[in-house]
Amino acid sequence: MSSIEFAHPEAWYLLLGLVPVIIIGLLLYRRFEKALGYLSAGSKARKTSIRNRLMVRTVCWFLAWFFFTAAVSDPSWGTKVVPIQKYGKAASFVFDISYSMKANDVPIEAGGDRLAAAGNFAYYLLDNMNGVSVSAVIAKGSGITAVPLTEDFNAVRSLIGSLDPKLMSSVGTSLGSGIKTAAASFPAKVGKQPTIILFTDGDETDGNLETTVLNAAKDGISTIIIGFGSEKETEIVAGDGVTKVNTALRAANLQQLASNVSATVGKEDAVVFVDSNSSRSLSRVLRTLMSDFDTVQTGYELQSVKRFPLLIFLSIVFFALGFIAAELTVKRSRLAIFMVSIAALTMFSSCSKRLDSAADVLAGTVRWHQKNYVDATSGFLKVTEKAESSENDYLMQYGLFGLSATYIMQNEDEAALERIKQISPDASEDILFAAYYNTGIIAHRKGEYEAAADAFKHALMIDGSNVDAKINLELSLMNKSVVPATTEQSAGTTVPAPDTSSRQDLIFSLVKENEKNQWKNTETQDSNPSVIDY
Repeated sequence: MSSIEFAHPEAWYLLLGLVPVIIIGLLLYRRFEKALGYLSAGSKARKTSIRNRLMVRTVCWFLAWFFFTAAVSDPSWGTKVVPIQKYGKAASFVFDISYSMKANDVPIEAGGDRLAAAGNFAYYLLDNMNGVSVSAVIAKGSGITAVPLTEDFNAVRSLIGSLDPKLMSSVGTSLGSGIKTAAASFPAKVGKQPTIILFTDGDETDGNLETTVLNAAKDGISTIIIGFGSEKETEIVAGDGVTKVNTALRAANLQQLASNVSATVGKEDAVVFVDSNSSRSLSRVLRTLMSDFDTVQTGYELQSVKRFPLLIFLSIVFFALGFIAAELTVKRSRLAIFMVSIAALTMFSSCSKRLDSAADVLAGTVRWHQKNYVDATSGFLKVTEKAESSENDYLMQYGLFGLSATYIMQNEDEAALERIKQISPDASEDILFAAYYNTGIIAHRKGEYEAAADAFKHALMIDGSNVDAKINLELSLMNKSVVPATTEQSAGTTVPAPDTSSRQDLIFSLVKENEKNQWKNTETQDSNPSVIDY
């Protein structure tokens, strides 16, 4: 059973409010008992009946308050599979820079040692990854994000040229830490399909790689493991400069890991292992990474199940039962009212598909305003799926527009345009106005000012009073009339090559600073760390 998580655990302090309520309740009950003193001389059974009914009502209202407090704390437990739409790709390069990667067991033309070969392989990948956002992580005894997610490949290339085990002083080889850091490098609400690419020989000292790769796969992040080196043992010198150890490419272990994780999550290509020594290894990695690049993909992620609706329902039920327990034999009319109320509540909880879909639209809109774009996308995706199955074109338009608006907020303009194009010309005026307006925003972002002006004109033909559309139309027309100045480099001008040493010193200083901040409170755990630092 999964653990219970609370979004607002401080809400449990509301239970403290029961203490004065119970004290006051007891005092009032004693006064009530004195006021009904005639019962002491009359029917004892009647007095017991009143006391029991009051006790039952107290317990019911106590439970109602308890469940209300639990609902306010916003708990979640268990998991559910949630459909997530992604457009485009995002990749995180994880470089194993442990001393085993300095083994000279790869062909000279590939780089000579494993780390150089990994760098060359990464160079080739970058040359064929147009449109992909990339981050870079270096992993040794821990993992550090050296380059955040960016589309500026020059930053990643600069890091590749400076890869060295001395970039990090942490001991051991924790590939799992590198995977965990890479997964964290993707923004929580990223609209692109994330992939981790691990460059390694498979040697690790903590054995956490499979666990972290599995956790990443459950979060919808696929992993490509690229192996470097020979499967024959090679002798190298460890980090202490004296101890000699044997190392090899652990291809069998990595292949088994890929099979295990893919089988566990039920997705064939959740984890892929590619031996860099095999023929067409580069094309296989690119084919796996870039598959379905230009299409909107529907993936699935495991998310915790929110239990707020269940708990608030229980709170209402017990609150109503408290009245019923006290009024059962006093006024039957009140009993009938509460029974009708509970029946209505039950009917509302199992309402028609139409109301259910409307609730999905509302939930997606609320999540959108909360900037929770992943959940908003999931909600609007449910709307489109239900609308398609029930052939409800009216509802479909709201789902499509909701998806397009969510993609725009994630800067996924192409995906947003694809959804806008699917909106019917017969949709309501509100949706058509918003669709034209958002089309203009996207065109303006791209610098296509003529198309932007045309879109804003169409929007104003639907709602001529919208001030924002008027302002944006004027801005688009102004930008359209301005010829952008271009700066060209003369043919005779040469750009000096960057100073490699200064560049490497800069990278060293940045990484060292990050590492210092991360490890300043840790203690040395091994008396001879250099021996295992290979």
